[in-house]
Amino acid sequence: MTLRRAVAPALLAWAKTNGGKEFCAKAREKLVRGRKLDKWLEYTVSEKNLEDLQALFGHDERVVKATGVQLRKADLALRRTRFGIGLHQLLIAVDGPVISARARKRYDDRVSLLRVVQERAALRQVMVLVPQLDRECRLLEALELGPTSQVPPGSATETKSWPTYEAAIRAAAYWYPESLTRVPWEKEVASNALSGSKRWTMAQLEAFSRLVGMGLKEALQWTDALIRVAGPLSWTNQTPIADAGLATPWIDIPAQGSLESGELHCPADGVLLVENQTTFEHLRRNTDLTKTWLCVWLEGNISKGLIPFLRHINPRHVAAWCDLDPDGIEIVQSVENGLEREVLPVGMTPEIWANGTKLAEKKPEDHVTWQGAAAALAEHGPELLRPLAAAIATNGHRCEQETIQFETTPVVVRQLKQLVTSSGDVSMNPLTQLSLPQLRERTSMKWRTHPADVLPLWVAEMDVLPAPSVAAAVHEAITRGDTGYPAGTTYAEAVCDFAADRWGWHGLAVERTAVMPDVMMGIVEILRLLTEPGDIVVVCAPVYPPFYAFVTHAGRNVVEAPLGPDGRIDLAALDEAFARTQVFLMSNPHNPTGAVHTRAELEAVAALAQRHNVQVISDEIHAPLMLGDARFTPYLSVDDNAFALLSASKAWNLAGLKAALAVAGSGAAANLALLPEKVSHGPSHLGVIAHTAAFRDGGEWLDQLLAGLTANRALLEQLLAQHLPAVGYIRPEGTYLAWLDCTSLRLDTDPALDGPSVVSDIAGPARHFLNHGRVALSSGHIFGTGGTGHVRINFATHPDILTEAIIRMAESLNRLAT
Repeated sequence: MTLRRAVAPALLAWAKTNGGKEFCAKAREKLVRGRKLDKWLEYTVSEKNLEDLQALFGHDERVVKATGVQLRKADLALRRTRFGIGLHQLLIAVDGPVISARARKRYDDRVSLLRVVQERAALRQVMVLVPQLDRECRLLEALELGPTSQVPPGSATETKSWPTYEAAIRAAAYWYPESLTRVPWEKEVASNALSGSKRWTMAQLEAFSRLVGMGLKEALQWTDALIRVAGPLSWTNQTPIADAGLATPWIDIPAQGSLESGELHCPADGVLLVENQTTFEHLRRNTDLTKTWLCVWLEGNISKGLIPFLRHINPRHVAAWCDLDPDGIEIVQSVENGLEREVLPVGMTPEIWANGTKLAEKKPEDHVTWQGAAAALAEHGPELLRPLAAAIATNGHRCEQETIQFETTPVVVRQLKQLVTSSGDVSMNPLTQLSLPQLRERTSMKWRTHPADVLPLWVAEMDVLPAPSVAAAVHEAITRGDTGYPAGTTYAEAVCDFAADRWGWHGLAVERTAVMPDVMMGIVEILRLLTEPGDIVVVCAPVYPPFYAFVTHAGRNVVEAPLGPDGRIDLAALDEAFARTQVFLMSNPHNPTGAVHTRAELEAVAALAQRHNVQVISDEIHAPLMLGDARFTPYLSVDDNAFALLSASKAWNLAGLKAALAVAGSGAAANLALLPEKVSHGPSHLGVIAHTAAFRDGGEWLDQLLAGLTANRALLEQLLAQHLPAVGYIRPEGTYLAWLDCTSLRLDTDPALDGPSVVSDIAGPARHFLNHGRVALSSGHIFGTGGTGHVRINFATHPDILTEAIIRMAESLNRLAT
C-alpha cells in the first residue's frame, strides 16, 4: 500500500491564489481528457497570475511563461521544492482524484452493464413462471447485452421504452393467472405489478393491452376516474350539475359518469393539459388563462378516462405543459395516440430545459436510463418534442415543471394565444381582425355619429369582418348581376335547419313563415293584424327602445311590466298587465340585460297568455348569440298561438343588408296569411341572400365569434371589478350587450329626459362618459322604466378597444372626484 504525503497548508494556500486556481483547473482538465504531463499546457496567463506561477515554479521561461506551463518540467520543479510532491498529488489534494474520461467511461460502462444484467434477470424471473410469456422470455434472452436496457425486437408490447415494456410484462404476469377465474381490477393489477403504484401511464396500458391481446375494457374492471378541471366547462342534465367556469377553485368531473349522464359543454379556446398540481394551481390563481382555456390536471399521468372525455368534448385545440423529461414527452405522445390528433406542447423547448433547474437523481446511473429513453423519443416521439428529447439525451438530466413555472408561464400564455389567432386557424377570433384605424374608416352609424376621438360602444353593430360564407354569397350575387327582387323559401329553409341543429327545435314550418324587411317592421305589421289603433301592447321594461317608438308610431299604446330586481321577467307584474291587453311584445333573449329566458320562464309566460287570451310576439333577433353554456329556447316551442321574428342581422352583423323572417305557430298561421303582399316587397334581395348564407353556412364563423364574445364578457367583468367596482353588473347570458348600473356614481340623471326616446339620445351617466371619457354608450333612460342611471355597453369589439373604453370611463370619474 502506497502512503501519500500530506500536502502542506502553504501549498494549498498557493492553490487558492488566482494564478494557482487557474492553473490547477486547466491542468486537471488536460489530464481528465487523457493527456500526459510531457507537453505544454497552453493558455494565456495574465501578468498577475504569472507572478503566482513563478512564485511556485520559478522564473525559468522553459517552465513558465505568459503563454502557458510546460507540465513535465513544472512537475520536476515542484518536486524539488520544499513541498516535495508532484503535480498529480497537488491536483488530488486540491479537488480530489484525477480520473480520465476514458477511465470514467470504462467504469460507467461496467456499472451500466451490471445494472442491465440485474434488470433483465429480475424480469426473466417473473416471466418464467407464466407460460403465456414464454415467447417474450425467449426474445429477451436472445437479446445481446448493451449499456442500457432495451426492449427486444418483435415484442408484442410494440414499445421502445424499457420502463413501459417492464411494466406491461409485470402486469401481464400477474393478470394471466388471475384472469383464469375472474376479471381483475385495474388498480389491483397496477398495485401488484407497478412496484406498489396504482397509477398507469397511457403508454403502459396500451402496451399491456397489446401484450395480452385484449381491449382494456375487456381485460380489466374499472372504477370511474375523476378529472380535475378549471375553466369554461359545464355539465348539465336538464338542470345544471357543475360549472367549472364558476367553481372555486376547481371541480372534479367523473370521467365516465359525465359521458353517460347529461351533456358536457366546453366553449373554451382549447384544453390545456397540465402534468403537475402545483402548476395547475398556479395557472388558476395567478393568470386569467382559465377564462378562455379549460385547464386539466393530469395527476402526473394519463388517466384511463381522460381520452374518452377529451374525445367527447372535442376541444378546438389540445395543448400540454408537462415535465421536461422522457415521461413528460411520453404523456404528450400518449394523448396524441389516443386522440389521433396533434397536441401542441407548450413551455417544453430545449432552451427552457437548458436554463431550468435539473432534478437531482437518487443514483448517478439513473442519468443513463433517462439518456436512453430520451434518445428513443428523439427518433420516434412527437415531432414537435424531438428537439427537446435530443437535448435530454446528451446527459439524461431532467427538469420538472414546478421549478420553472413562474418564468415559463408568459411563454405558455403567448404560445396559446398564437395558437388561437394564427393565420388560417378555424378558431380565429373575428373580434381581433380589425384595428381601431381600420374601424374608423367605416361610414356606418356606429362610427359616424360621434367625433373621431370617441370610442363608440353604443348601437348594436359589431366590429367584425363579414363571415366568409356571407361575403362569398353576396360577391357571387353581384358578379352574376343577381340584384333583383327576392323570391323563394331558401331563407326560411336555412333558418329551419339552423333551429333544428342549434336549438333542437323542429317545430319551424317553412309554410308558416314570411320574409320581412327587418324585425321591427315585421313586428309592426303583425301588430296591425292583431290590434286596432289605441290598443295596448305590453313590454317588459327596461327594453329595446324601438319597442316604444315603433309601437306608438303605429298608433298603439305601450304599457310596461317592469323586470324584477334580478333583471328577469316578473310574472306577477306581467299577470297584472295582461289583464289590460291583447298582445305582449317580448325580447328573447332580453335586450338590454342579456338575460336568456329559461324554458320554465317561457312556459309560465305562455300559461299567463293563454289565461288572459294574449298573443305573444317574440323578438328573437339575438337568438344565435348564446354565450358560454347558455341555451336558447324558442318561444314557439312552448306556445303555438304566437309569433316570432328571427334574423341574421345581429349574430352576423348584417344590419345594412336588411331581411328578417316572421314565423307563426300553428295556432297563429291564419293571421300570418293575412299579411298584405306589399310587405314581401320590402326585404332586400341581397339581404335575403346574405342572411340565408349566414344561417346555412355561417355556423363555424359564429362559433368563433361566440368564443370571442365569451372571452370579451370575461374581460369586461375583470375590467369592471378592477376599474369600476362601484358599477353594478349582471352577467349577460346572451347578446353582446351588458347593462351597467351606474346609480351609485350619483351622476346627473337629467330627470327632464326620463322616459322612452330615440336611440341616439344621451343623458345621465352616458352623457358624462361621452363628455368626460370620450366613450359613447347607450343611455339607460331610453330603455324605459328602470333605465335611469344605467348605460348599455356593446362589448362586440376588439379587446384592446374594450379595455381602453373602461379605463377612460374610470379616469373620467377620477377627474370628477378631484
